[in-house]
Parts: sequence; structure tokens; C-alpha cells
Amino acid sequence: MMHPKGTFTSNLWQSIDGIYQQITHSIFFVQLANGKLSKTAFAHYLSQDILYLHKDYEALEILSDKAPDTTSATLLQTLADDAIGNEKILHDEYLGFYNVPEAKELSPAFKAYCDFLLYQVHHSSFETAAAALLPCFWIYSCSGQLLLEKQTPDNPYQKFILTYAEGTYTILTEQFIEMVEDIGKGVSLPEQKMMTDAFIQSAQFELSIFEESGTG
Repeated sequence: MMHPKGTFTSNLWQSIDGIYQQITHSIFFVQLANGKLSKTAFAHYLSQDILYLHKDYEALEILSDKAPDTTSATLLQTLADDAIGNEKILHDEYLGFYNVPEAKELSPAFKAYCDFLLYQVHHSSFETAAAALLPCFWIYSCSGQLLLEKQTPDNPYQKFILTYAEGTYTILTEQFIEMVEDIGKGVSLPEQKMMTDAFIQSAQFELSIFEESGTG
């Protein structure tokens, strides 16, 4: 479990506890863990995730340019570079490994999420946009670790599960949580409310993606 880094991020996580529970009890999550997820459902998710990561890179890079200090800018650029690195790995290695066709355009759930994130980095404050981008990392890190614990032996999707369950991704996620904790403590209550609302909305989009991906 990826723990909060203080009172503000603790409150953020508590605000989406119900959403996270829905994610980890969704058909997609349960069947990914037990290895019974249909190839069609997994192919949809994997091919869409590749397109999503490119948009995530774009949003993180834009926010990095708006960062108020060098430390935040460097972290966000590192997160962006990691996203584009994961996109390349999933595209070049995982599509072939799982024999998945490449998606040409975003599905409704993935597109709505990408549009929301790009709107936030273009039109919201730096603090609110950062809060909007955090759930992707935090939820995926926690979900990946939980999947690793729950997965059945010889799970055909283990290679994919490991992508978000360990290594650099986990370290960067912890640093991102720490950054949002620091900036959240230094803003006004109205700004904290906007950060929390954006965080919850992103978590809702995450749930929509899991629900869409479980219908294949």
C-alpha cells in the first residue's frame, strides 16, 4: 500500500476510498488477478493504456513547465519521461508478447480522462492540476501491489502486473505524493477544496476505465 505523506494527502486518499474499493472489486481487476480476464478485455486495456500514456506525458510536461520551483519541475519531467518510457515498452514489447493489435484512437472512457487532465494542466492552477494528475500514479501503484499479492500462480498477465507494482514507478509515485502534500499544506482552504475535487474526479475517471475495460 502506498501510504499518504501527511494530513493533506491522507485526507485526499480517504476522499476516494470508496472509489478505490470499487476499482479493486471490479470485474477487470478481479479477473486480471486470477488470470481469467478475456484476451479481448485485456487487449482493449493494454492498447488504450499505450495511447493514454502519451497524453499523460503531454500533461506532465506542460505542468513541469508551469512548476514554481526547480525541484517540482524536475520531478514532473521525470514522471513524464517515465510515462513515455513505459509507453514505448508497452508498445514495443507487450503488444507483441500478448499478441495485441495496436489501437488507433482513444476509447470513450480513456478519452474523457485524457481530456480532463489536459484541461486541468492548461486552465487550472499548478496545485489543482498536480492533484488531478496524482490519482493515476497512486491508484495504479496501489492496485499493482495488490494485484501482485492476489494474483494466481502462472498468471498469464504477470508481466503486465509487474509494470506498476515495483521499481522506479513506485519510487516516483512516493515522491509525487510528497510533492502534493507539501503544496497542499501551503494553499488556502478554497484551493485545497479545488485540489480535492480534482483528485476525486480523476479517481472517478480511473474507475470508469476499469469498468469499461471489464466489458470485453
